[in-house]
Amino acid sequence: MRALGVDLGGSKILGVVLEEGGSEGPILETPTPRDAGGLARALLQLIRALSRRGEVAAVGVAAAGLVDEGGRVLRYAPNLPLREFPLARLLEEELEAVALVENDATAAAFAEWRLGAGRGFHDMVMVTLGTGIGGGLVLGGQLYRGGHGLAGEVGHMVVVEGGPPCACGRRGCWEAVASSRALQMYALEEAAREPGSVLASSPAPSGVEVSAALAQGDRAAERAVTRLGRYVGLGVANIVNLLDPEVVVLGGGLAELGEALLAPCRDAVSEGLVGRDFRPPPEVRRAELGRKAGAVGAALMALKAAGRSR
Repeated sequence: MRALGVDLGGSKILGVVLEEGGSEGPILETPTPRDAGGLARALLQLIRALSRRGEVAAVGVAAAGLVDEGGRVLRYAPNLPLREFPLARLLEEELEAVALVENDATAAAFAEWRLGAGRGFHDMVMVTLGTGIGGGLVLGGQLYRGGHGLAGEVGHMVVVEGGPPCACGRRGCWEAVASSRALQMYALEEAAREPGSVLASSPAPSGVEVSAALAQGDRAAERAVTRLGRYVGLGVANIVNLLDPEVVVLGGGLAELGEALLAPCRDAVSEGLVGRDFRPPPEVRRAELGRKAGAVGAALMALKAAGRSR
């Protein structure tokens, strides 16, 4: 069987073809439109383009938001213009194949646990860092969804009371201080203090620009990423104090910053652990599947659902 997996994010839609044995086919990508109609059209166009490459048994969509327990409806997404959207039904009617919708970080966690940085662990937390922050949980060797299927919304823990506004409408969420939008804010502030920075000429430095500046040894970029990494570590420490996982896997676009992000993150995690001198710290690893983790996880889950429905 073949499945399509799609990661429906706040800035991009990424699709992948997955064979039942786990081998991956082509990847397609398109920007995420800001209106609901444009988003639905772009999603269907990408799925049609992928499905032309052969018969498809199932399609899974990893979406950055709250999904109902049955994997049918995208109920709410802070960074997407969709509310109570019957996405699975739309896809089934279009493709005549099994379709499901999953939270993007939960799908990414499943993929990393099965095929990536979480292989062999019984207790894993996945944190996706991008336009927003998502979380996926594997506890006791099982994907954990919570009482209503909505577990893992770690990006909306308040970590700075009265802090910057968040897309969810509150202030000081972890997402507001440790996402790509926060990195842009830190890059602007640090470039203003460093007139010679290559970032000083950009009105809105992107993650790609910050990464390029890092490679050139730009001090403003280094300080901006260190600030981001410490805020990432603050949230991770809170999760570790609550769940005590063996490993924390960091994925999403910002994880591509590598050790420049991971080193200050690990320092902040260590500082934030209760009884840090008397307990083993968790491993903090970069995801192995990169930006395609959510799409791969959604495809794996869709294949599993298609197998059950046969």
